[in-house]
Amino acid sequence: MDAPAATPIGSADFKQPPPSNYAPYHSSQPAQFGTPFSKPGSSGFPTAAAAKPPTGVVKVGFYEVEGTIGRGNFAVVKAAKHRVTRTDVAIKIVDKRRLDEENLTKVYREIEVLKKIRHPNIIKLYQVMETSNMIYLVTEYAPQGEIFDLIAKQGRLSENDAREKFWQIISAVDYLHKHNIVHRDLKAENLLLDSSFHIRLADFGFSNYYDKNDTLKTFCGSPPYAAPEVFEGKEYNGPEIDIWSLGVVLYVLVCGVLPFEGANLQLLRDRVLSGRIRIPFFMSSDCENLIRRMLTVDPTKRPTIEQIKKHRWMQIEELGSRFLFDPETAQVEQQEHQQQILKLMQSLGLDMARIKKSLQDEAYDNFHAIYLLLLERLKASNGAAVMEHRARRRQSDAPVATPKNRPPLNMLRDHSTFQTTDCITNIPAPHQYAHSDYGENSSTLSRQSTIGTIGSIDEGVEADINGSSQSRAAHPSPHNSSPSIPSSNPTSCPAALHALLTAMVLTTPAMSIPSSTPVPQENN
Repeated sequence: MDAPAATPIGSADFKQPPPSNYAPYHSSQPAQFGTPFSKPGSSGFPTAAAAKPPTGVVKVGFYEVEGTIGRGNFAVVKAAKHRVTRTDVAIKIVDKRRLDEENLTKVYREIEVLKKIRHPNIIKLYQVMETSNMIYLVTEYAPQGEIFDLIAKQGRLSENDAREKFWQIISAVDYLHKHNIVHRDLKAENLLLDSSFHIRLADFGFSNYYDKNDTLKTFCGSPPYAAPEVFEGKEYNGPEIDIWSLGVVLYVLVCGVLPFEGANLQLLRDRVLSGRIRIPFFMSSDCENLIRRMLTVDPTKRPTIEQIKKHRWMQIEELGSRFLFDPETAQVEQQEHQQQILKLMQSLGLDMARIKKSLQDEAYDNFHAIYLLLLERLKASNGAAVMEHRARRRQSDAPVATPKNRPPLNMLRDHSTFQTTDCITNIPAPHQYAHSDYGENSSTLSRQSTIGTIGSIDEGVEADINGSSQSRAAHPSPHNSSPSIPSSNPTSCPAALHALLTAMVLTTPAMSIPSSTPVPQENN
């Protein structure tokens, strides 16, 4: 059963206190293209942002923490390295003491969703640890950062490059929808890039299960990517709002700017509800047709994922066979690697019975994490030649110049309506906004603007359609303390372990598993 319907977004009586990170953008001069910018509204997921080195070696479980790479309202993300496999990971640390019951429920739902999905274009979950005050989510690390960073640095993508990226995004969203999961926060900031510049969809904090015979009522997501029915406060089934967001994403990839802009939330709402977008001269007619179909105001007339995959623009270069995910093939490949990894883990002195039970129960504990990390390393080593070839090809592509009459994407991060948070500011009186030529008087995009920092809309939490989502741990009242990290003491690595890991292309010195290392309690 869903939560009560919330007030339509942008309505006159929509009044909420400003978020704690409210910071109006006061500069009257637009930043130049490629200018470094701050991240006041970071979603708190793995990116390649510069991390400050810690003053000393900090450990959480079997991970050496290396620095902060992201922050959110209730979480901080640390870059880390597994002490056994020496694999780079990201650890999202959630302070439960700062969460109310609804937000804690969302964290547990996010964990539940991540445990159930395994797709090459979706960030992988490796381990979940929990203490009385903290939750630690160990995930895949995306070293190339957000796709936004790529666009902000190099400009808009060519349609060929955009098509390749969009196929990967479509493959991930198609996988989610086939598992009755709706993401609800698709945007450029949640599209990360791995070492080979492949897409990794992240941030499942607003995701939920959906039923085609039922509706959802929680209005969440980033306003510039939100569908008209979200702004109007209507109930929705689920996939159709992801389709709309995909249309906005494709527009951003090809044009380098957002299709819908506004000096405040009310203006943005009006433009989204109008459904009118500006098409630049360099966009092909096929690409325009696909974007317009996805950005159809009537949700019943938007294309399905299958229709998008069959669209003329998507069929150019026949990329579908490269990026469409086949779960049966993936299962066969995993079974082929499983015996090698189990033998390796057994040779490390690990209890085979505990390993198999961990995998069978999908415990996402230390045993499960080591298995998954070794699996990824083995798969990566087998496909290294192909990955290097694709990376060289991408690096050789010349960046596409942004036309002079196009507004840059340099301030996209700081735009007030491009954030992820759990509340929305009240809407101040709109200032003058010019509806003129495409580019010169268009507003630049950033994480901050005259209306301050706003995040992804989130007006509550609904229960799962297939069952209620209850918090599994009591938590004290919120406070402002920073998340703490428990430490543990490693032991030295035996020579046999080092030789075995080196044989699997794990060239960095590895650590053995201590027989009795204090770690946070596992969250199964």
